[in-house]
Amino acid sequence: MNRPLLPLIALLVGCDLFASEDEDVSSSTTETDPAVEDDEDDTDVPCTPVASFPDADQDGYGDPFGGIMDCDVPFGHVENSDDCDDADPDQRPGAIWHRDADGDGFGDLEASLEGCSQPLGHVIDSTDCDDTDGTRFPGGVWYVDTDLDGHGQAGATVDACG
Repeated sequence: MNRPLLPLIALLVGCDLFASEDEDVSSSTTETDPAVEDDEDDTDVPCTPVASFPDADQDGYGDPFGGIMDCDVPFGHVENSDDCDDADPDQRPGAIWHRDADGDGFGDLEASLEGCSQPLGHVIDSTDCDDTDGTRFPGGVWYVDTDLDGHGQAGATVDACG
């Protein structure tokens, strides 16, 4: 049996692996035992420990490398370990990635992939108005060249997607 799992298995079955031979562990519980929870009148109440995992990026998916067992799921933890990058909320199971052929940071709604990690040349955003032209994207501004000198006028702008 894998040694790192012994404490977890012991916790689930109520064993104390670290008790001395002279110690009676069948009736003892401590405040640090995650299978026992204190209620309001200071008596110990047994509980069923649950595994929880930290969710640093708050995307609802936990980091598989940081699980704990406790009676309650602590703040900042979730009950799954499905996150593929807990530092980036966009990288999560079921994320939809959109091709960004022109590299402007805005993707094409019509060209998408589903995946946990960001594929090369794809972004979460799907609002590109022209994925073949990196100068045309939502919020982009073009300056109108009203005097045809090759330079736009500061006061004459149009929406780059318009």
